[in-house]
Amino acid sequence: MSHREDFADADWSKMERHQRERTALAESWMGLTHMRGGQTVVDIGSGPGWFVRLYARRVAPDGWVYAVEASPKAVAYLRRTLEEEGIHNVQIVAKDAQQPLQEVPLADIVTITDVLHHLDHPEQFLRNVRERLRPDGKLLIAEFSPQGSGSLGPPLSERLDLEQVTVLLEATGFQWFIQQQQAFEHYCLLAQPR
Repeated sequence: MSHREDFADADWSKMERHQRERTALAESWMGLTHMRGGQTVVDIGSGPGWFVRLYARRVAPDGWVYAVEASPKAVAYLRRTLEEEGIHNVQIVAKDAQQPLQEVPLADIVTITDVLHHLDHPEQFLRNVRERLRPDGKLLIAEFSPQGSGSLGPPLSERLDLEQVTVLLEATGFQWFIQQQQAFEHYCLLAQPR
């Protein structure tokens, strides 16, 4: 199921440019989740952290964003950009989210964008996420659609379709209630714990 990439030598500034190109998607995700000041948001698989910085500004001044990222180089890149931009309401959690996430408090919103297709154990991953989400919290999953052209993102054969993600959510104690096709070959789902 997983599309694996070796991110050890990734060009994180290039990856940030790709995230910046999808700012409109991040804006729509913030709207769908009703992200607002004072909330606790967890972004899993943050990469270079452009979305994290958008979320941090949205939940400021009293809210917090927890950026969960396994790549040491991405973590270093994110730390540097947070410092350069003077953003102080982000806590970085340097670990693989396929492991338990005890370092993360209960969240109002968890975002997982372009991550599921990389995972070896997506069910365990989603169970870990569910444990860190408030009972009334929202989970947003965005993935590349297998119905896309394949001009960006993972190969079409390695993408997860909506049905696969729905099955994963149901198996791990979530119910989904919004689904949208989006630009940049994406779809997204909004779910809550059942």
